[in-house]
Amino acid sequence: MAAGKTKPKGTARIALNAAVPTSTGKIWRAALIIVLAGLAAYSNSFHGPFILDDAGSITGNPTIRHGWLAALQPTETGEPVTGRPLVNLSLALNYELGGSAVEGYHAVNLVIHLLAGLTLFGLVRRTLELPSMRDAFDHYKVPVALSVGLLWTVHPLQTESVTYMAQRAESLMGLFYLLTLYCFVRGEQSARTVWWQALGVLACLFGGLSKEVAVTIPVLVLLYDRTFLAGTFIEAWRRRPGWYLALACTWIPLGLEVWHVGTRGHTAGFGVGVSCWQYAYVQIRAIIIYLGLSIWPHPLALDYGTDFVHQTNAVWPYVPGLALLLGGTLYALWRRPKWGFMGAWFFVILAPSSSVVPVVTEQMAEHRMYLPLAAVLALAVGAMFSWGGRRAYGLVAVLTIAWGGLTFERNHQYQWPTEFLRRDVAAEPTNSRAHYNLATTLIHADRALESIQEFRMAVAFDPTNSIRENALGLALAMTGQPEEALPHYRRAVDLQPDFAGAHVNLGNLLKQTGHVPEAIAEYLQALRKVPDSAEVRTSLGTAYHAAGQPEQALAYYQSAVARNPDLEQAHAGLGNMWVEFGRREDAVKEYDIALQLNPGDYFARYSLGEVMITLNKVDEARYAFSEVLREHPDFAPARNALDALPPADAEPGSAPVTK
Repeated sequence: MAAGKTKPKGTARIALNAAVPTSTGKIWRAALIIVLAGLAAYSNSFHGPFILDDAGSITGNPTIRHGWLAALQPTETGEPVTGRPLVNLSLALNYELGGSAVEGYHAVNLVIHLLAGLTLFGLVRRTLELPSMRDAFDHYKVPVALSVGLLWTVHPLQTESVTYMAQRAESLMGLFYLLTLYCFVRGEQSARTVWWQALGVLACLFGGLSKEVAVTIPVLVLLYDRTFLAGTFIEAWRRRPGWYLALACTWIPLGLEVWHVGTRGHTAGFGVGVSCWQYAYVQIRAIIIYLGLSIWPHPLALDYGTDFVHQTNAVWPYVPGLALLLGGTLYALWRRPKWGFMGAWFFVILAPSSSVVPVVTEQMAEHRMYLPLAAVLALAVGAMFSWGGRRAYGLVAVLTIAWGGLTFERNHQYQWPTEFLRRDVAAEPTNSRAHYNLATTLIHADRALESIQEFRMAVAFDPTNSIRENALGLALAMTGQPEEALPHYRRAVDLQPDFAGAHVNLGNLLKQTGHVPEAIAEYLQALRKVPDSAEVRTSLGTAYHAAGQPEQALAYYQSAVARNPDLEQAHAGLGNMWVEFGRREDAVKEYDIALQLNPGDYFARYSLGEVMITLNKVDEARYAFSEVLREHPDFAPARNALDALPPADAEPGSAPVTK
């Protein structure tokens, strides 16, 4: 059946089915090769620690800890899960099954990637078996599809979308993107067209709930239909108007999500401090770099900085290459549509993130090439088999081994995030965020002293960034340098008066240095910005307690517990207040809850022991003090309290020693 001519639907599907001579065994062997190659390339990825955005998306994301409904309303602070409820839900399921153990998150990311690789293999194979492609590659249809799926699965550019756990958004969206196309072509080769089309619409919907790039799915499906099946856009619409209307309806929930999150915490969209032209200038260079990394994936970087281009002459060297690529794609779509579709695949999928809509936190990102890479590899593999025939097998094998080895090495680098991030700093020494990322990683590795120099460099290269100033102040405070930390906190709040975290840190430092009234003022400033924050209310409770105002302290502790029942510090503070108000049984309940939430809170356990003494529960007090000393043998108050208790075999009725 020639593209562009119609037959009765039943006849068309019989012809399509008749054009599938490939044995099932050959297909399963090809799928097994892809899975085994992917497992080998990522076999060392399962123990990589949480890094960078993993903190906001996983370890510090409260919405994945409280069930499905909470997970479907992810944080709106600009993290990779913002506006992507399906990604957040998948992380919640991970947390439910394995808590914060990294192995589970890595395993799910790899499974998603392998499924995407298999779907790409299936899509390419079934495309090559369409009537319009019947004469293409002759006996090499399965080898071509296998080569595309295999090289795509093991390519080092994919590591950022697979090994970097927070970037699950890219791979999950990619899986649903490919599934939509696969379901479409599968439906045209099946008697159960409606079922496959329904699955395709569902996959399209899930793609949009995973990442905004999925907005282009209906466009690419229509282009695919025009290229490989219908022959023209008009004919594609005439044959399947219901299908395209259903796909278009998936834009509604996606649009609602985009409208709800707005600028994604001031990280993306218009009016976030970067003009469309500045962002577009960067993307001219970025697209050429992406293409280069597709062929020669070295050096790779996790962070390309946020220095935007302000002069057109900085991008002129890249303009001819991009113009040639765009012009060639448009010409090919007109004269050689099957080759042109590959170029369209590349540009259409990149368009939402690499055109004129600014993403201020990422001028470039390797994970954006997750799906566009398939087009580059399809063109390369097609050329290899067209010109080399069987000789292409050897070249594909060499590339698989080479790229798989580089992927394995890249995964090894993820095991040591500090050294990993030093490469980004070395590659671009003026990249403020690279210094900041390295510094925060050093903090998490308990190397706060080393982090200070990196934070200073981050501030030096971006002196108007309040986040960098606040982080430098925090590092200085952590290393016992409060006087040096103070001006950095003050500059952070001056630069960004609505920065609640900086107000809290400044308040903590003021309270620590005995300036309690000023600390309360800073906490109240923070509370105006985040009125529902249980953490800020807990800090206010602590400060009012220190200021000798127990009624206010009690009120803030109670409101903190009401807003976040899982905040251990709030329960411990509330326990302290109940002791002060003479309600010791209530204090015991709060200390017990605090210790359930954090068994390592030795001071809450010590306080519980003291209350037990006043309640004449000597054995419970002895147990509490003993547990404190087991973990902290040098904690003198617990040692003194335990020594003051009567011996364990004392006569019943012996009076406990009280303070």
